Amino acid sequence: MRLQLVFALIVAFQSVAAHGAQPTTGVGWRRQLAVWRSMLETEEREQAQAEILGIRSTQALGPIEWMLAREPDPAVRVLFLRAVSGIGGDRAEQILLRHSAMDSSEAVRTHVRKHLIERLGTSELVRQYSRLLAVPEQAVVNCGAESLAQLNDPAAVGPLIDALVTQGRETRIVGRQSGSYFSGWWSGPGMSYRGWSGGSYYAEIGPRVFRVPMSNDSVRKALYDLTGQDFGYDEKAWRAWWAKEKARPKQ
Repeated sequence: MRLQLVFALIVAFQSVAAHGAQPTTGVGWRRQLAVWRSMLETEEREQAQAEILGIRSTQALGPIEWMLAREPDPAVRVLFLRAVSGIGGDRAEQILLRHSAMDSSEAVRTHVRKHLIERLGTSELVRQYSRLLAVPEQAVVNCGAESLAQLNDPAAVGPLIDALVTQGRETRIVGRQSGSYFSGWWSGPGMSYRGWSGGSYYAEIGPRVFRVPMSNDSVRKALYDLTGQDFGYDEKAWRAWWAKEKARPKQ
């Protein structure tokens, strides 16, 4: 009798987790999302998809980000990102922008980018992706440049020219230093010598981060894709050409 009661309680809990009211805490959402994720591999996947797409609580955004970071299946990431779009708000928009530019799957990036073009327009996406070009990390700059090229919007040309050569970060190991020192003191009207001390020192400096010029090949490629021109990393030549292009009468 007791075993039957325990079994009934377990079944009831699972039913509520799958079909009941939505959680009200981050921990609760993480558990609920895990349940729905496991259901996607069963005959109940349509129910799980409907539940995920029906999420409207902003409290679910953090747990969804957690799931996205660990989800290997691009199709499931798209499902979660559709849920993020349904929730809406500034944080949701930032999650979508990040995955439209930096998701590891080209299919996911393309899907989300198309959605954002319809939702925000290419002008806003040019502004958002251009911000990635200022980050002193080569991988992030690459994502920004590739995303701008995909928009096929001439408004991206100016920001790309500005980012042909940017300031990156480089970690260098600074070597050891050693040397000697001395000190003395003096007193009296004639500044006569009174004392002396000295010694040696040794220091292991270790790694340090330096800012260095960074030529961005991905930016150069994006400019070629958008314009059909290639002036290398000569920003002056690019700016002169672009000024002439903008001055041409529109046909």
